[in-house]
Formats: sequence, structure tokens, C-alpha cells
Amino acid sequence: MAGPGAIYWGFDVSHLDVHLGEVELKPEFFDVYLDLAEELCLPVRLPARSAEARVGFPFRELADERGVISPDQVLHLAALTAPLDEALAALEPGVTEIHAHPAIDTPELRAAAPDWQERVEQAALLAAHGELSDAFERSGVRRIGYLSLRRLMRDAAPARR
Repeated sequence: MAGPGAIYWGFDVSHLDVHLGEVELKPEFFDVYLDLAEELCLPVRLPARSAEARVGFPFRELADERGVISPDQVLHLAALTAPLDEALAALEPGVTEIHAHPAIDTPELRAAAPDWQERVEQAALLAAHGELSDAFERSGVRRIGYLSLRRLMRDAAPARR
């Protein structure tokens, strides 16, 4: 998690995230995660709402109650079972985070990551000249980033205080 240290060092932090989604999915730490998001007025990365049953507590509802913004759903490129155009056309209204683990094919990657081939394919898709942009345009999906979510959260902050 980037947290306040990165901000105090002068980095323009767009959102909070914890690696591999462990901290935010433990109730004993989740409140701290939300406290930090509120204090710094930063959106957070959260798993899809469908993960709440598996995790055992309503993490998205708790974030919503505190005015902490996160994307509505997550689309994992590695989990696509349909072509990208179809997956984008099937997105529900709202903000969807497209999640990927792109990597360059190296002996180190092959040794360290059982899913190395998917990662290399994701890198190729993301680097393909115009292919991804064309798919977004065909589907009518508008791209934004976490800075847009941060702006939205900060614009709403005075109303919450």
C-alpha cells in the first residue's frame, strides 16, 4: 500500500491498493484501510462484489457507507472466456477496473510464475498498436483512471464533512 509515506515524499498518489488483496479482505485490518482512504481522500481497489460471500463481510457496503470510492466491478484479462470485444460489450454500467499482469517473456518469469504465458499474452495485447483502443471504441466503453475516481471522491469530500 502506498500510503501516506509516498504522499509525504511528494508522489502524486491516485489510490490505495494492497498487494494480492490480503489486507483489505481481513475485517481486523479493513477499517484501517478505510480510515486511511478517508484521511487521504483516496479511492481504493477492492475485489468484485461477488467476493463478499467468500470473504464473509460486506466490504463494499462498508466502503460505500464511508464515502470511499472504488470501481464497481473487476474484469480480469486472464479470466476472459470470450473475445475482448464480447467481454467489453457485456460490461455492466458503472466503473470496471481491467486487471492484468503483463510481463515480458524471460527465463526468470517462466521460473517464477506458473501463469507466465498468460502474462506474456496480456503484455502483447496491451502493447498492440491500437488493438485495445479500437476494441474500446467499438464497444463504446470510455476509459478513465484512478485519478478520475480520486477527483470524484475529493469533490464529494466537503459534503461528507
